[in-house]
Amino acid sequence: MLAGDAGLSETLQAARAHHAAHVVAFERDDTTNLQIEAALRRLVGAGRRKPPLSVHVAMRSPVLLRESREMRSAEMRARKADDPPLAIDSKPFSLDEMSARALLQRESQVLLSRAKQLGHERVHLLCFGFDVDAEALAVRVFSSLWSIHFGAPRVTVLAPDAAGAEAAFRARYAEAFATPALWSPDIAFMPFDWELASIGPALMQAVEEARGAPSAAVVATGADPRNIQLAIALKRAGNSGLRWPIPIFMAETSVSEFSRQYASGEGGAYYAFLRAFGAHQANSTRKRVIEGALDRGAAIAHEHYQKGLGKREPMSMRALQAATRDWGEVLETYRAANRAVSDAAMVKMWDAGWRPAGKKEKGETEPTIADDLLPQMAQREHDRWVAERLIAGWRPLRRVRSAIMISWRTTS
Repeated sequence: MLAGDAGLSETLQAARAHHAAHVVAFERDDTTNLQIEAALRRLVGAGRRKPPLSVHVAMRSPVLLRESREMRSAEMRARKADDPPLAIDSKPFSLDEMSARALLQRESQVLLSRAKQLGHERVHLLCFGFDVDAEALAVRVFSSLWSIHFGAPRVTVLAPDAAGAEAAFRARYAEAFATPALWSPDIAFMPFDWELASIGPALMQAVEEARGAPSAAVVATGADPRNIQLAIALKRAGNSGLRWPIPIFMAETSVSEFSRQYASGEGGAYYAFLRAFGAHQANSTRKRVIEGALDRGAAIAHEHYQKGLGKREPMSMRALQAATRDWGEVLETYRAANRAVSDAAMVKMWDAGWRPAGKKEKGETEPTIADDLLPQMAQREHDRWVAERLIAGWRPLRRVRSAIMISWRTTS
């Protein structure tokens, strides 16, 4: 433990941070984390390091996260084959994004199954509050939760300042709304001040009339005590007459005794139940931040695409692990795309009729997909890919835009 300002080169030098294998810049302020990275670049200078010093830079702002990743991509694009190895390998990350991805990887089949049980035409996520956790989850839903059994995913946000929340979201993801002929996020913001009104039949009726009944709910107001209060009220109202028997995902900063006791997710098939997500203890781990555990599937997906590994013999576990070695060299835009592909894998397995086997269950290691499902799944994957690219900030060229619209018309 060393006291000092981590943004200063002198403090980092005293800590011998430039001699470490990994440095995690984990201050509350994004700009401080960027200053730590810049200070490390000055300390390392032009010295050669193999492997380079990995600097994991935490970002809470979606805009700064995207810009930091683009800066990393620009640095890698500018490199020539005979350039010396990088001294610093910047690895921007977001705990909020990690939390959302972990939830979808774990819960996507629960969301799909409940939507199917309730007879919904699309998976509809209802957010009470729209803090960074809720926004990150909404973005991941739009990027990954596309099933052949439902229409495009839908998100509804209830917030005291609905107009302000909508304006901020549209500003951060302007490209996603720029080409509605291709795709535009099905998201709506409705005013609801939980300090002045309660969760009850009147609110539920208003949501149903405007957007339809939800398939799941997220409670993420930015304050743990308020999240607990709203989650309890929502569970009680949802189970009153089984009006909204849905999973309720409650955001929390740290694991609490309440979440251990009452947000374990236990409930009947048609019963509203609580599950907690987002605790720093679960996300701020070596496995997730430094080892990139959530990206293993994305790294393998990239290797399958790049080298055609899917056409070869089934890969051993050793081969799968080896396929992740070059993941650090992939440009950020493609890393983001492969993360969404990986997160959508559980949706595809559910579409094909498969679920993960339990610890004591015997299962198949090479599940098959019926031939008649492949055209539908291919079309849905294309829809998902278009949405993911747009919400990631891509813009279609004019000539490509018209070609895509024509191809969709001829297949619909």
